[in-house]
This record gives sequence, structure tokens and C-alpha cells, in this order.
Amino acid sequence: MFDPDCFAKSGKWAPEDTRKWQDAVLSQPADSRRDYEANVVSRLQKLDSNHISLTTYRTSQSGDEKFDHLFVTIGDLGNGNPNILLIGGVHGNEPSGVEACVRIAEQFNESADPPDINIVIFPCLFPWSYVHNQRWVYEDALDPNRHMIVGGSDFGRVSTAESFMFEIADMPPFAIALDFHETNDSDIKLWRKMRTKRYGGKSNGDGNRNPNGFHLMASECPDTLKEERKKIAQKILSNVAQHSRITTCASVTGYPCKVGTVWASGDKRGFTRTFLNSYANHVFVTEVVPELLAANEEEMFEKAVQCQLAAFEAALDHLRPAV
Repeated sequence: MFDPDCFAKSGKWAPEDTRKWQDAVLSQPADSRRDYEANVVSRLQKLDSNHISLTTYRTSQSGDEKFDHLFVTIGDLGNGNPNILLIGGVHGNEPSGVEACVRIAEQFNESADPPDINIVIFPCLFPWSYVHNQRWVYEDALDPNRHMIVGGSDFGRVSTAESFMFEIADMPPFAIALDFHETNDSDIKLWRKMRTKRYGGKSNGDGNRNPNGFHLMASECPDTLKEERKKIAQKILSNVAQHSRITTCASVTGYPCKVGTVWASGDKRGFTRTFLNSYANHVFVTEVVPELLAANEEEMFEKAVQCQLAAFEAALDHLRPAV
């Protein structure tokens, strides 16, 4: 981890500012890096079920590193059954969602029968960030969860995010989308400080502490969807409660939090959640707080993965009565 005060310049960075940050990331010890090929790619390439397909939708070059961007399709999106979308690795320093996505694909690979719910999995949206344990991406040193914008913003452009957006736009609509995230200690110690310096503004009143448990983020929605959205949220929270305490905070990052769900109104352009609202009836962002789950990193990681899997199982269970 590096000192955020070294990157104090606000607004759009010049190329030399971006290179300074990229060099700082690449100078971190090699043993701190994750193995994307072993943890994700090779495991997905072993999937051999007739009802599962693996697609490489983009190859990106980040400095000297090259990455294939993949998604898995389980079932037939056009068969009339509900479709569910799973996303891991929007932020590379939140690895439990990536592992959960791969395990879900492996789980369905073991079944000889096609699933009653169709599933699309983008297991690791930004591989470079995952490898280097970074929230930001290599391109223009940006937070991709603020730059799901075709053509970019005043701060720069994330073309790998655009590739994902184009793929989603070509798919049939989803009943539920789950975007797997964590709220971990590095958010407090590093990323919120860097975000404030980079994008300006000030931290919310609760911005210097992590929530005291797992929570969901969801957008406010039309009255026709509101009751079902609340029902799905409660089902997810009840299932995750077997693995983690649920937050009792009344506010999280400035948004009101009710019974473990943060209801965000007036969503800003650029959030993954905001983009997905146009392609899924119900979009939920999971937020696991790993440090509350265990004392050692290995157990912390495994319990965080179990929280993500529990969220998925609850969403799946909600859709099954409709089949």
C-alpha cells in the first residue's frame, strides 16, 4: 500500500501523473500480486458442460501485461426462463466476488442438466486491478465504478468498461443483477482519501469508518417494482445473515440505510449500478465487510466468499417459483 498524499493532484491527471501512479503500483512486491490465469482463466477453461459456454469478449494491454476478459453463459438466454447477471472484480481490491463467480460456474458445470435459471457471469471485470490489488484501473488511473460511461468523462476514459457495457446491451434483459463488492479496510486507509483528493469534494459524515456489517445497495425504483425489490433484498439479507452480521447503520456513505439495504436515489452517471438499471429489473450491489468475519486473511477471504455465494443463492431462490 502506498501513501495517498503522494497523489494529491485533483481533477484530470496529465499523462505523467498517471505514469507516476502506475509505476508506484508496479513497484509493489511481486509476491503481493494475484494470479489471474490460475485463479480465473484456467479454471473457467476447464468447464466442459454442454450448457455452459465461455466467451473472450476483449483482450486488453496494460503496460507490459496482457489480459483476456471473459464471461460465462450458463443455459440459453432465449429460452424464456429468467436470466440473472453476476459481476465480480469491478474493484480489484475486492477479490471475494471474483472467487464466488468462478465457484458458481464450477458448481453448475457439475450438473448434467441445464439450469432452470439462465446465468451470465462476468467473473473479473478488470483483471489488471485484480492482479495488483487496486481499486483503480490502469487506463487513466480511474475508478471504473465512476466511469461506466461510453466515451469517458472529463477525467478520462475506461475502454474496458465500455467493452463490458456493449456486451450487456446486446443481451436479453435480466430479472436480477448482482454486483459483488466488499467494503474493506483499504477503503478507509487508502482509497477514500485518494478519491477525495482526485475528484474533490469532502467525505460524508460516515466516510471515515466502515459499516458494522454486510449490506446491500439498491436504487430507488418505480412503485410497480418496489415491493418485489424489497422482498428480494430481505431474502438476500436473511441468507447472508448465516455468515455475517448485517449492518445496523442508519446511513452508509451518505445514503439512508434501512434494515441492511442502502437505498440510493438520484444515482449519478458512471456507477455500474446506474448503468445496469437499464438492463435488469432489480440491481443489487453486495457489500461484504471482511474484517468483521475473521482475524486471519485466509479465513476472512473464505467467509467473504460464502457471503457472496449466499447472496446469489437467495436471488436464485427468489426466481425459481417463476419457472
